[in-house]
Amino acid sequence: MNKKSEYSLSSDLVAVNLDVDFASSNPENTLLNNLREKGCAVIKNHSVPVHLLKDIFTQWGQFFASEEKFKWLRDEVTDEGYIPLHGEIASKSDEPDFKEFFQAHYQCKLPSSINTESTNQMFESLVTLGNKICSLLDIALPESVKKNMNMPLNKMVLGSKNHILRIMHYPPIEAGVHVPRSASHTDICLFTFVFGSTFKGLELQDQNGIWYAPEVEPTSVVIFNGDMLDMCTNGYLKSVAHAVKANPNSYTESRYSLPCGFHPLRGVTLTKDMTAGLALRTRLNEMKYPVEKFSFEDH
Repeated sequence: MNKKSEYSLSSDLVAVNLDVDFASSNPENTLLNNLREKGCAVIKNHSVPVHLLKDIFTQWGQFFASEEKFKWLRDEVTDEGYIPLHGEIASKSDEPDFKEFFQAHYQCKLPSSINTESTNQMFESLVTLGNKICSLLDIALPESVKKNMNMPLNKMVLGSKNHILRIMHYPPIEAGVHVPRSASHTDICLFTFVFGSTFKGLELQDQNGIWYAPEVEPTSVVIFNGDMLDMCTNGYLKSVAHAVKANPNSYTESRYSLPCGFHPLRGVTLTKDMTAGLALRTRLNEMKYPVEKFSFEDH
């Protein structure tokens, strides 16, 4: 069977340069402008060890290929664990996504059957980067926005272990078969990190409804706005709809991704009537997860 590239940009999809150079003198202004205009930024010259991705996907590939994964099914209290194929509906439609994944909170217990040292190291570096992003935005946000926020972003996340790392596996798809990798949706967190080397197939929608793909290099880290950032900034930094697509005209091999959702403490007030914990519980309910046992306690 002729195996072609999994994904190529649609002819009407706009490629956009959203680079933020952390080695520049004032990266916070470029960061804010990109997140404000496109809801997305591409981080260069960061300290995230992207070279670990190969080992991470090798280790977790073994996990997804084993029967042990079914011993780690998602816990309804903690929202941690394994979600099987067709087990999540990312959009408001009734069609489940064609993916399986393991969901982990910062410093939570991981399967012992595989070597998770690289995963833990990567998670640690992403949390460090997330804290830096919050501090930069606290500097750059206009005073008119900050005065209406309950607290600065870096205070919202201080000591938080609610951040979520998802080890995603999108199984092969036969040519001519149309299934959604992940349908259009927004993320509930403050913001999401993804890696340039895993970006093929990911599209984002700007504030004017135009779908685009940021120009990325394999070593870059991409960040885009989530719902909680939209809420706490009163819409100044709007959440970004995104989707993962596959090329329907060719066979697609297994695809792996490692998105990281950056979350505040559960009790943080995002808007007058919405805490971070309540926002997350509401989203889980929309995605048809059982929420009766969901814990509002911080991890």
